[in-house]
Amino acid sequence: MKPIAKGKSNRLSMRCAAMTRLVIFDVDGVLIDSFRAWYEASRAGYESCGMSLSEKDFRERCWGVPFPVEFRRHVSDEEKVRKASNAVKGAFASNASRIAVFKDTIPTISKLRSKGIKIGILSNTPKHIIAPVLGAKGIPYDFMVTPPDVRPKPDAEGILALCRMAGVGKDEAVYVGDTKTDEQTGENAGVRTFIVGKHFPGIGGLLKRI
Repeated sequence: MKPIAKGKSNRLSMRCAAMTRLVIFDVDGVLIDSFRAWYEASRAGYESCGMSLSEKDFRERCWGVPFPVEFRRHVSDEEKVRKASNAVKGAFASNASRIAVFKDTIPTISKLRSKGIKIGILSNTPKHIIAPVLGAKGIPYDFMVTPPDVRPKPDAEGILALCRMAGVGKDEAVYVGDTKTDEQTGENAGVRTFIVGKHFPGIGGLLKRI
């Protein structure tokens, strides 16, 4: 058998070492179209304390940010924060029927899993809210982390925790999000990161990138 040249062997080893074994997805705006449901929920939270929230302000300030974090920028009274947060939970449940699964979501995840790639979920939405939604929509995954178990994005803790859970190195993981916060999260964690709307229009485009 003809021996492999040393340089070629090194390149092959590097390529194999960087093979994707874990894809981590943000949820809202990536796997599901939940913008309207979250806008109505956040508006209800603001209105519970006599405040208003326009759709424009929600899109620019709140999308992808945990509600209590954004709300505390305007309100320092923790009792009001709790009251508003409870209103958000109730309103989100009432608007769950507005949530739709993007057409590429399940086919893309199924294709990745058929290749032996594990699926991680990282969201700033607590798992007691997001897990039932994913279950009801038939979206499969292997691992999930959310606050308060990890610090909210853009902290890298969530991505690093998922890598440990999957038993993979950072060079074997890919993160997919849709906001500047997601982009910063991936950078902070040092993993390859793709942003929906920037690198491809929907997650189906991921299959050509990994």
